[in-house]
Amino acid sequence: MTEKDQETMKDVLMKLPPNYTVGTLYVNGAMISVARFVNYSKGLAYFIGPDLELILIDGDKIDGMSFATEECCEDEEEEYE
Repeated sequence: MTEKDQETMKDVLMKLPPNYTVGTLYVNGAMISVARFVNYSKGLAYFIGPDLELILIDGDKIDGMSFATEECCEDEEEEYE
């Protein structure tokens, strides 16, 4: 597979639907807990954090993401309602 054929984090972010459940971002080797993906626009990735704060991250600095299951977040959603 050539480098041209490899999917980048930007490609993944552009395909994620709004409100998609995400668990952890890996940004320059640091772990950042997030709850939901909001949007990717003009190189910036927008997420909702576990305390409902808006988190903006330069999309080029995201090394990876872990995706939480819906089950793990159902309890959190009940707390917020």
